[in-house]
Amino acid sequence: MAYPIQSLKTAMVLAMLCLPIGLGVNVSYFLSGAIKRKKISTSYLGLIISYSTILAVAVLARIVHPEWVRIRLDVLGIMTATVLGIVCICIEYLAGVLLTLFFTRQRVFKLSVHSVYSDTQKADMWDVVFIGVFVILEELVFRTAVINILFGLEFPTVAIVVIAISVFALNHVQWGLFALIQKMFSGCVFVLLYLLFDYNILIPVIAHCVQNYTLLWLRKPERLEILGRRRKNE
Repeated sequence: MAYPIQSLKTAMVLAMLCLPIGLGVNVSYFLSGAIKRKKISTSYLGLIISYSTILAVAVLARIVHPEWVRIRLDVLGIMTATVLGIVCICIEYLAGVLLTLFFTRQRVFKLSVHSVYSDTQKADMWDVVFIGVFVILEELVFRTAVINILFGLEFPTVAIVVIAISVFALNHVQWGLFALIQKMFSGCVFVLLYLLFDYNILIPVIAHCVQNYTLLWLRKPERLEILGRRRKNE
């Protein structure tokens, strides 16, 4: 009996690419015991190892092809990505407010930043570098790899967009249901940027970096308090 080996291999690699967070969380947990000092870079290290390993396996299995990575300087794309990176933060904040209101019937407008950032008092160069590396790997997995594999399998474009958004959000479920729903909005922005700018991975990478580096800057309570006071005054 003949088995569709290539199809099975593609399905297995696609499954790995859709859920890299499982391996990443386990590696991070192991490293947290070995590295006592809590830093942003150590929090991301396990995820970087996970995403790198899965991408390497996908390339070696010839399911993901390096030529899929397209990088072009696009002024309009870069400007759009910069603005939308900030917009993503605003959308996630608004989604959090609405979700809290829906589930608890309480109006909570407090500004907060993810604990990976807020638990770190002082960020150094390695923290900044690791955030950038992680963003690049995340975009390569969820935009370049997943989307191109699905196109190769002749999925409808609408189905590809929905799947790409969903798997990106699902890989944030360890931070709770709210985070999963919030990341669906950011995932939608990143997927659309990738498709609308002709598979140029640089564009969603910039938007994602702007979002994460802005959150890194906002991690200090006094900066959040300033924004909170401005919002009340308005």
